Amino acid sequence: MLGVTVGNIPIERRMIPAMQKLRFQPKFDARRCAHALSSGAIIGYPTEGVWGIGCRADLTERVSDVIKLKRRAPNKGVILLASDVSQVADFVLDQNELETARAQWPGVYTWVVHSAPGTADALTGGRDTLAVRITEHVPMRAVLDQLGVPIVSTSANLSGRGTRDRTWLTPWGQRLDGWYRAPLGGLGHSTPIRQAWDGVYLRGGPDKD
Repeated sequence: MLGVTVGNIPIERRMIPAMQKLRFQPKFDARRCAHALSSGAIIGYPTEGVWGIGCRADLTERVSDVIKLKRRAPNKGVILLASDVSQVADFVLDQNELETARAQWPGVYTWVVHSAPGTADALTGGRDTLAVRITEHVPMRAVLDQLGVPIVSTSANLSGRGTRDRTWLTPWGQRLDGWYRAPLGGLGHSTPIRQAWDGVYLRGGPDKD
């Protein structure tokens, strides 16, 4: 099969959907975005507070490509983003922790839970925990409902650099397979992160909710 390259990442031609023409429009094309993700695309997309990039969480090689593209340290892991708890249940070891998180989902909270055995290191950063969020962001919920599996989420910028407006116009942003250009949510910053077993905040806090 013929191979092509997205940035420095070689992938098969069948893994590149026609995402480049996906643009902001009054009726967001969630179906097309879900199809692209299903086929293995790495896309940029809006979240509750900032732009993110990601791919299907169950495609480990593509998750590794996201980490490389962002130049993110592999030991940091990534967030799983879903529209329903059923999409992430198999990734979670302790279902009681999932129930704790469920009480504030869908919402802006990202919860750290203990991961199920066999969860890919690309997701956990090699730890026994995993960050998960059931998003309240309506355009992304529409995508995830159609996709039926979680995607990974990390901010749309190179590690150590701030996010930018119109990242899709930068040389780095154009290395992605495409952008789902729906509006951001109203949070205004990255989502708060809490540990499900003790409620401790790892990022943000009550004053930033």
